[in-house]
Amino acid sequence: MRSFIPAALVALALALVYPADALAATASALAPTKAGQPFPTNLYTVHDGTQITGLRVDLPKPDCAIHPSDCADIDVLDTLDGFNIQPRISIPFSAPIDLSTVSSSTVFLVGPGGHVVGINQAVWEPLTNTLHAESDEQ
Repeated sequence: MRSFIPAALVALALALVYPADALAATASALAPTKAGQPFPTNLYTVHDGTQITGLRVDLPKPDCAIHPSDCADIDVLDTLDGFNIQPRISIPFSAPIDLSTVSSSTVFLVGPGGHVVGINQAVWEPLTNTLHAESDEQ
């Protein structure tokens, strides 16, 4: 599990390295996530018995004829055994929210067996109506 990569780090790296049109292609490739659905998500993984976690990242690709280097980068990411064990979680909303209402009692993760994990470091991104937070536990 030590080889997980934070989704936020990947997004930041893409934002720093690629121009806006390449980022738009990457964002549209990830568009199958619905509003209100957190990211990272196991929807972008497949079962892989050769990995320690039993999973492997499987991100959708943009048009590789137009964005070949993006596809090459995704090929590298697709070798990983999942996302960070304590990822920064991104939750898109359809409208603005009041950040003062966000706490571990209003936004939390529920794991196997019903184990509840709160959040911390909540940040609101008004341009995209997205809440970013980190889980309190690994």
